[in-house]
Formats: sequence, structure tokens, C-alpha cells
Amino acid sequence: IFLLAVVKVLGKLNVASALGPLLALADHPDTEVRKSVLEGIAGYEGETVLRVVTSRLSDPHWSVRKAAIEALMQKRDAATGALLERLADYDPDTTVRQAAKRALGR
Repeated sequence: IFLLAVVKVLGKLNVASALGPLLALADHPDTEVRKSVLEGIAGYEGETVLRVVTSRLSDPHWSVRKAAIEALMQKRDAATGALLERLADYDPDTTVRQAAKRALGR
């Protein structure tokens, strides 16, 4: 619980010095931590952020994949559009497919 609170605070800071600690937790074993990291880094830009977010599109837990989609909605480019299309059509979870369709404007 304490770690989740720290992640949420770091995400709300939206300063460069908070990005490193957030990215370090992107592969944390706890689903809620990974999801909170994605919510926290959604406002950041850069290749590293985009790589971390897109890597979570294949996360084993549906809520993390959905959080990655929501983070990608703020980072529109051709590569993310193709990833969202694939999720909208083929993700095994209905909620994730719906989130991807919503992100694509379907």
C-alpha cells in the first residue's frame, strides 16, 4: 500500500526527476503497481516512456493492458495506432478490446 501511494505521488509530480523511479517500477510483480506506473507516466514524453507503455500492452493482467491503452491515447502516432488496432480486434479480454476501440474512435 505504501509503494502504491509513493507511485501515485510521483506520477502526479510530473517532473523529470520522478520519471526514473517510476520507470524502475514498470516491471514490478504487483499488478496494481504496474498499473499505477502507467497512469503516472502517461503525461511524460520520450522514447523510453513510449517503449515502457507499449511493452505493457502484452502484460498478463487485463487491467494493466487497459491502463497502457489509456496512456497511449495521449501519445498518438502511427505505431501506436497499429498496436491499438491489433488490441481492438484480438485481445482476449473484452474490456481491453473496448478500451482500444474507444481509443481509436470506433
